[in-house]
Amino acid sequence: MEGADDFMLDLFRQEVETQLQALTDGLLTVEQEPTPARLDGLMRAAHSLKGAARMVGVEPAERVAHAMEDLFVSWQDGTAGITSEGVDALFRAGDLIEESAKSAGSWDDTQLLRQTALIEELQRCCGLQRQTEPTAVVAEREMVAETETGERTLRMDADRLDALLALAGEVQIQSAWLQRFSQTLTALRANHARLLLDRQATPAMYDFGVDLNRRLDELVGFERRLYHVGVRLYDEVVASRMRPFRDGVRDLPRRVRDLARSLNKQVELQILGQDVQVDRDILERLDAPLNHLIRNSLDHGLESSDERVRQGKPPVGRLQLQAYHRGGQLHLLLQDDGRGLDFEQLRQTLAERRLATPETLPGLSEEELTQFLFLPGFSTRSAVTELSGRGVGLDAARSTAQEMGGQLNASFVAGEGARFHFSLPITLSVLPCLLVEVAGQPFGLPLSRLERVLKLDPSEVTRVEGRRVIREGLIGLVNAAELLELEGGKADGPVLSAVVLSNGLSRYGLVVDSLGGRQSLLLQPLDERLGRVQHVSSGATLEDGSAVLVLDVDDLFRSMERTFEQKPEPEVSAGPGRRRRALVVDDSITVREVERHALELMGLDVDVAVDGVDGWHLARTQSYDLVVSDIDMPRMDGLELCRLIKGATPWLPVIIVSYKEREEDRARGAEAGADRYVSKGNFQNDSFRETVLELLKRAGDA
Repeated sequence: MEGADDFMLDLFRQEVETQLQALTDGLLTVEQEPTPARLDGLMRAAHSLKGAARMVGVEPAERVAHAMEDLFVSWQDGTAGITSEGVDALFRAGDLIEESAKSAGSWDDTQLLRQTALIEELQRCCGLQRQTEPTAVVAEREMVAETETGERTLRMDADRLDALLALAGEVQIQSAWLQRFSQTLTALRANHARLLLDRQATPAMYDFGVDLNRRLDELVGFERRLYHVGVRLYDEVVASRMRPFRDGVRDLPRRVRDLARSLNKQVELQILGQDVQVDRDILERLDAPLNHLIRNSLDHGLESSDERVRQGKPPVGRLQLQAYHRGGQLHLLLQDDGRGLDFEQLRQTLAERRLATPETLPGLSEEELTQFLFLPGFSTRSAVTELSGRGVGLDAARSTAQEMGGQLNASFVAGEGARFHFSLPITLSVLPCLLVEVAGQPFGLPLSRLERVLKLDPSEVTRVEGRRVIREGLIGLVNAAELLELEGGKADGPVLSAVVLSNGLSRYGLVVDSLGGRQSLLLQPLDERLGRVQHVSSGATLEDGSAVLVLDVDDLFRSMERTFEQKPEPEVSAGPGRRRRALVVDDSITVREVERHALELMGLDVDVAVDGVDGWHLARTQSYDLVVSDIDMPRMDGLELCRLIKGATPWLPVIIVSYKEREEDRARGAEAGADRYVSKGNFQNDSFRETVLELLKRAGDA
């Protein structure tokens, strides 16, 4: 890479990204439509890659692009036929070029051997062993190809963009303050006008009134212009965070093709709504859950061509992904026309794993049965494959959706297919909220988790086992002021204001003092020095400049469920007057809830933490009899948390519960001081319960 500076390398990497996308799109269709236009586009992309690599001196990319170009020429002149093997080799060649661009051509011997073998494979696909350049006519034709889109782009650090968004929000806040100030002066002018009606008003007062009117008109005009500029600035900065949906799904067609070939299935992928604008952070975080769901659809859902023909279906399976905006949210719909779900078989699986009693299973609806698929470690497959069967896909996908303030739901029709529906905020920086007042303070509730708002007459509320519930639907009611530990809330009255919240599995009504309007809030994270603030996810500033806390709906649910659950007597006594306490630490809300529920069924009081930092804060400020922790978590992993806990309280039992099942992973847990290591894949059997009871008994006897 002598003679090429960082700027040129950066440009080259952008060129590689653009041209490889063109190659991917062309190769996915050229097998079915080998038209001259398709081949011309492939030739242009390969020729541009070769020229760009030569300009910056990335020789490995240049040689591979040259071999690709040779194969395209042989396809054009009919020397070689278009085959799936050739397409596979070209895809691998594109991967190799991308790899060389990232490493700036500094390859080791292993990479050079891979390159040589790939070039030889491309030459075999050509039917010739030629090392020459393509004909001058072809080269000249490709050099004049149009490669520019006409758009002007500028690369910017993401943190700077977030800072601009915060400043744009501040401009709006200051504009709102100026508006209130001008309204105050308008009231002052009205008072002055009334004074002028007094016969004793002096000429000076008249002159002052004229000057006041002129200056106030100027201020009002300035305030209106500033307001509109602030709104436009804010909208433009928010728009700069948005990217078209296609940017996040560029690799999906190739992934589907490669997976379908490995499964010996024929699949047609259709992506709709590629121009829909999506927040860049959401787009990046969607990659993993979409990949999980697509793998499940290809492996679980879609049948082989022979099986589909026997069932009277087209031999080619259909997989459709659609993005659209509706109701102030981003919606993603992934559906296939495969085998769907056998609900009777699912009931049998649930009974075998003792996840539901034989008495309750017949009464469960298909919607209720579907929710079991989202449990961690749950799978309907009897065998684990490289693609699926471990039971982590749906759980991980729903957890990601909930972390972004959204939901993932699924529905199935036996023999007709599956449907997965994401509902997400359009952007993570601006959250549409319903403003409510509790004990004289404003709070924001994310609209994505809000099912409805109610004005309840006392006759619509009843009591079940001492708890207030809404008669229709038996939705539990919890007083927000009590939940947030605030004094002065209005728990009773002639009319109750309630917000019904849903987490996809259950619903609760949160009783508030009053309901406000809808407002999009620019979220501001809480200072890390505050640690974890229960029931609060972030802060924001209202249009009038006042502060508001945005409530954490998942945290609210945990507290509301505790309010309504009847806890049994503890299986292991903690001594007279005290119940055993456990701390669950996991960044997946689903895992936290399953573990919390299992521990509470054993008679323990349970606190939860969302990561290692949160867990360590609770562990050193509270007293616990047991800690259950995941390994892979943001900010601080479970191994470091275990070391800290064992360093401070070596007698406190710690259980690691993880998807990782290798012996080296278990050894790392033991080195960190963990007392037991339980696999999430085996969580549903009795091993977790037995482990907990054993450790609690041992700690009690010590």
